[in-house]
Amino acid sequence: MGTPAGGIADPFDADGVRFLFDENFAPGVGRAFGHAGFNARCNEDVGLKGADDLEVIAFCGKHDAVWVTQDIDARKRAAYGELVRKLGVGAVFLRVPRAKQGMSMKDRFALVARWMPWLEERLKAKRPRYFLIQTRGEPRELAHFADKTGRRK
Repeated sequence: MGTPAGGIADPFDADGVRFLFDENFAPGVGRAFGHAGFNARCNEDVGLKGADDLEVIAFCGKHDAVWVTQDIDARKRAAYGELVRKLGVGAVFLRVPRAKQGMSMKDRFALVARWMPWLEERLKAKRPRYFLIQTRGEPRELAHFADKTGRRK
């Protein structure tokens, strides 16, 4: 069981877009982006190891962070959609096609790394915003949290 959301003061740097990589990514992913100069953390480093998604969303809302996850099904959960709207939480989803489910963490990291500067630039302007990273093409902005089309309306 993780530390309740907000169990740590403010673990992010004061400036820049804040990214929280949830437990669908290895902890080293969020740490690596932090070492590379992004304002990024992982669940484990902010006291959310083992936390459920609702706790992660609440934490992101409290700390003005963008939730980064590979849990595509999260978009289908009504309670999540209500909470992200209420708290103004943005999200980035990594979708790996079924045919590539065996895609290594190294390849997933490289895919997200390719688009981090692009995402950071777009997330500076206005939030909440929602993006879907896929294995081909540039990320798609979603019209809303539960948008299945992956096209901005």
